[in-house]
Amino acid sequence: MKKLLPMILVMTLLLLGCGKKPAEHTPILETGSQYAWKAGESPVSPRRIGLVRQGVEYPSHAVSETGSYYIYSHRWILGQTPPSPWIVYVDHDSDTVIKLCGRPDCTHLTTDCNAFVDGAQFLGYDAGHLYVSTMSWDNDYVDPVTGQKTPIAVFRLYRMEPDGTGRTEVLDYDAFAEERGGLFEPGSENLTGGYCFFTVKYLNVAQPELTRYEYYYYKLDGSMGEPRLYSHPGYIRYQCGDWFINVDNGSRENSYSYSAWTPEGDSLQFLLEQDGIPGWFGDTQAWYFRDGIVYCQTYGETEPQVMLDTGLKGEYVADFFEDCIVVMEMDLNQVTDRNLYIYNWAYELVETVPLDYEFDAWAVGFLLIGETADRLILTDDTSYRLPAYYIDKAELGTGAVTLHKYHLVDMEDAEKRKQEEMEDQEWFENG
Repeated sequence: MKKLLPMILVMTLLLLGCGKKPAEHTPILETGSQYAWKAGESPVSPRRIGLVRQGVEYPSHAVSETGSYYIYSHRWILGQTPPSPWIVYVDHDSDTVIKLCGRPDCTHLTTDCNAFVDGAQFLGYDAGHLYVSTMSWDNDYVDPVTGQKTPIAVFRLYRMEPDGTGRTEVLDYDAFAEERGGLFEPGSENLTGGYCFFTVKYLNVAQPELTRYEYYYYKLDGSMGEPRLYSHPGYIRYQCGDWFINVDNGSRENSYSYSAWTPEGDSLQFLLEQDGIPGWFGDTQAWYFRDGIVYCQTYGETEPQVMLDTGLKGEYVADFFEDCIVVMEMDLNQVTDRNLYIYNWAYELVETVPLDYEFDAWAVGFLLIGETADRLILTDDTSYRLPAYYIDKAELGTGAVTLHKYHLVDMEDAEKRKQEEMEDQEWFENG
């Protein structure tokens, strides 16, 4: 992989709590190694870069050709709360997570750091650029009625280089909505496959039931000029290879309609209707998981085919990737099964991986936050969704899988300082 900084500077920055810049934009290479455990014919596309995908549908995570990006907020209050949030980055072949700033003169602790993005909420990646959707506060806004300064939330979309430099505003969500007599709907953004999707709300104060919503899409490279109205019922949830999955209410109670949307021609193709279970939707068939069973359903047919009965009883979820299927417990009331069950596409159990580390999560099914050609990426806290461990796919099928730890330089420094503070306080109080 081509590095943008000399090795000496890389080592210097690592010592400062910041590492090498991400590599330059390179051709997409997404298919992993041909490990011995791989078997069967996978229906899942190897496309990973810049996509929101089933199984890793987290808006604070983006995959590029060279590594992954995450949004990072400080946990600790050390005298005063450090500014947050930051963009952090990890190479696909590294175990060190760094703040996205390559400036040797930067302490990476103040808001002038390249990695600091005020109000960062959602990430996207496309064609060699990182995109960040933000919610920040304008403290100088003057209320036109009262004439008083009143802080208001402002929403923007920015583009930057993969190393965090060259930040440019791409879209002012508020201005676009206000020009149409509406309000931007916070949290509705979805950055995937080179597009941004978002919602504008038209509030009817007198009759709230008449409040209406419009869904828009915008090409991140600016070639569309301005966002266009999404003319179909439903909304874009994630991608399956070359198309976007549109989800809408089904014809039956508690059912959902799944369709494939392609932006070229703004066309929508109905696929199937089922109970709202996410899965992989291919050209002619869909794969999904229910009650411990992996099903394959051909479009147009009412009954699915059983492909794998895992024998697992209770609440579980399956994530479908190009080389494997990962099954995890999804019981929101209690954690009773801390294992990942990993199957190949011959529907053989390749490995059972115990997650023998402490974590803060509603369910085990939320711990898998990322997947690359050669790794499964896990968090230990679903409030922050930072990479904490990874599974090397080369170790699957050996019976000796290791949970490799990611080193979050800034986080580990903060934890060390927090521990020192606690020890100093205990010494002061107890002598």
